[in-house]
Amino acid sequence: MLVTEKMKAGKFSDAQQAVIDYICKEDVNIANMTIQEIAKACYTSNATLIRLAHKLGYSGWDSFKENLLEEQKYLSSHFPDIDANIPFSRQDSIASILNKVAQLKAAAIEDTAELLLPAHLRKAADLIDQAGMVIILGSHNTLMLGDSFALKLGRIGKRARCYPPDSELRYNHELESPDVVVVAISYSGETVDTLRNVNTAYLASTPIIAITSIGDSTLSGLANVVLPICTREKMYSKISWYTTESAIGYVLDTLYSVLFWKHYDQNLDLRIQTARTIESHRQAASSVIAEEETK
Repeated sequence: MLVTEKMKAGKFSDAQQAVIDYICKEDVNIANMTIQEIAKACYTSNATLIRLAHKLGYSGWDSFKENLLEEQKYLSSHFPDIDANIPFSRQDSIASILNKVAQLKAAAIEDTAELLLPAHLRKAADLIDQAGMVIILGSHNTLMLGDSFALKLGRIGKRARCYPPDSELRYNHELESPDVVVVAISYSGETVDTLRNVNTAYLASTPIIAITSIGDSTLSGLANVVLPICTREKMYSKISWYTTESAIGYVLDTLYSVLFWKHYDQNLDLRIQTARTIESHRQAASSVIAEEETK
């Protein structure tokens, strides 16, 4: 959950609510204000601000303020003037829809690229590289993305499978196997059925890679490494998962690419030789996609 969402959803004292109203009104202007200056502007004490930070789940005011400012910077960062939830209207032409959807998907990938840290991608790739089996958890539309990722991993010799939330995972104890790593995909980070499986893995000390939205969530709190995605869509008031699917697909493709890069020559040889042997019967109608004959 985003910091701003926590502030809207929680129940606070009158003094704490006054602080929330002030910092929401001032927005990034609080960046250079001390705790004393904010407390004075709200006619309250430093202790009230610290208690507010604690109530929102932070160790102190400084960590709360830093997280809030990072979130505000992200949410106000460049993004096309297109609603990620309802990107076109009844009055739009097909040409306009084509252009808006293209802009939205490209922006979601660029947005996600700015959120990802190379060190976190490397850590996630290392966990998968060291594992004997990759269990991918998804639900609804993310199952298809998870299946595609598992297929790619299989092509470079890594055992992987995507499971729906209602699978037998918790009964057959796969989540507790010592050579397993879990990749959990959840935009909200609060998908109940997915979290049941994640919690089983967490209790067994199974490494967990989370692909989820920015902000605190149950999933991000359980994960060994978090790969954040573009966070622009509402939970329900949207007509499709335009930005979410593009962002998750980009993260999975990038994670696969880092894994491939770790053993580049070996993976390249395996990928090409396997395809050449199995798919030798395939013919191309276009010279653009036709393979060159090897002597």
